[in-house]
Amino acid sequence: LIYSKLEEAAGIYTGDGVIEQADTTFRTTVHELAHSWEDGIPKEIKEIFDNISWEKANLRDVNNDFFAMPYGMTDREEDLATMFEEYITNGPLLRERIRMSMKIGKFEITAKYLFVKYVMLKDYDGKFFEYQIDDESLPITIDEVESAIKESNIRIPEHILETIRKIKELAYSGEIYGSLDNAIEGFKSLAVTQCAI
Repeated sequence: LIYSKLEEAAGIYTGDGVIEQADTTFRTTVHELAHSWEDGIPKEIKEIFDNISWEKANLRDVNNDFFAMPYGMTDREEDLATMFEEYITNGPLLRERIRMSMKIGKFEITAKYLFVKYVMLKDYDGKFFEYQIDDESLPITIDEVESAIKESNIRIPEHILETIRKIKELAYSGEIYGSLDNAIEGFKSLAVTQCAI
């Protein structure tokens, strides 16, 4: 379902749901779709993501490792959009990076990943979407993250632990926060408006 909706927005997918090439047009479409999704969610849901790296309008820690891309450090909105972009277009490398971060007790980017998977990409049937999966790049689950937290010898900031707990609650609730259907419609109207100017 998600791929068919993204196909409608960008139109560059194979029939088996695998992205053959994540070109600039596709990456930009995915990035802007995240902004459109964000516009349609309740403030308290967005604040769960923002709390990972942001305290009001300020960065908690200027550490590039906590962001999917350096551009995500620009502001809270770009932080979410770049994380969503990497999740969709660069899944295997992002998962590898997250697993390496968890091994050294860094869970900031992990919490962002969980937010994208379990909040943004939760479908109406309660399933979650993960892209570019194979035997070399398995999905990251809440169970895997909780195990890594228990095994960590490094003190994990309380706001990160609390964020992961909230994401888990949202993941298993019956609620859908924002709809990619609505985000795509918003994105289409934005694109038409921008093209008409």
